[in-house]
Formats: sequence, C-alpha cells, structure tokens
Amino acid sequence: MSNLTKAGGLLSIEALIMLPVAILLDIIGLICTILIAVCGVGAALSYVPDILGLLFLGSWMFFRGQFRDAIKRGDQAEEKKEALTQKVAQKGIERKKMMKKMKKTSKIAKVGRNGRFLISLAGEMVPILGCLPFWTICVFMELKNDD
Repeated sequence: MSNLTKAGGLLSIEALIMLPVAILLDIIGLICTILIAVCGVGAALSYVPDILGLLFLGSWMFFRGQFRDAIKRGDQAEEKKEALTQKVAQKGIERKKMMKKMKKTSKIAKVGRNGRFLISLAGEMVPILGCLPFWTICVFMELKNDD
C-alpha cells in the first residue's frame, strides 16, 4: 500500500471526506469575507463555518488523535513488556518490580496536533483572516503528519 492510500494518507477514506469539508468551510468563509468587504454585512455569518469547523473538524482531530495515541500506547506497552521480560530472564529481577514497571505508562505529547488546531481556529475566528484556508491547511497537516 502506498503512502498516499495508507491510513492518514492523502487518498485515504478520511482524507476524501475531511478535505472537501474543510475546503467547503473555507469557501463559505471567503464568501462571508467578500460580503463584509462589499456590502458591510456578513460578519455574524462568518462565525457559522467557524463553529461548524470547530465542532466537526475539531471532534474528528480529537478522536483521531485519541485512537492513534491508544495504538501507540499499546505498542509501547508491548515493547516495555518484552524488554522487562528479557531483563527478568537476564538479571533475575524480582517479579514485584517487573509488575510495577509494566503498569507504568507514559503520556504522549499532543502539542503539535493541538497547536495546529488552535492556530487554525484563531485564524478563522478573525472575520477578515477567515478568507485564508486555515481549515484546509489544518486538515492537510493532520493527514500528512502523524505525531
């Protein structure tokens, strides 16, 4: 399977669903910005795609991140379990110490994913900046970069 069609790739099912949604939200934001510039109206309307993006794209990024982090934690737990099992076999470490170490889990930093989303949200909430494709860039970066 190529990099484009793998999970999170640019031709994956989630990309084929989420990128058009982000593009549509950015187009609506652009239309609202044009209405603000030409007619002086549309400032209130410009928040509608922002709220939809927050709810729809934000929840997608959150649950996608939770799922990906759970898989990473499972992989890390397996690696720790293997390492500790080998350590016990090699050094004769007591069973209690091994069990304590196996139960400890480390949290994975989510700064990159949250930072992308918060920057996009902040950019979209400013009516004139809303004409820039923040949602599309955010979705593209989320699909391209697996933290």
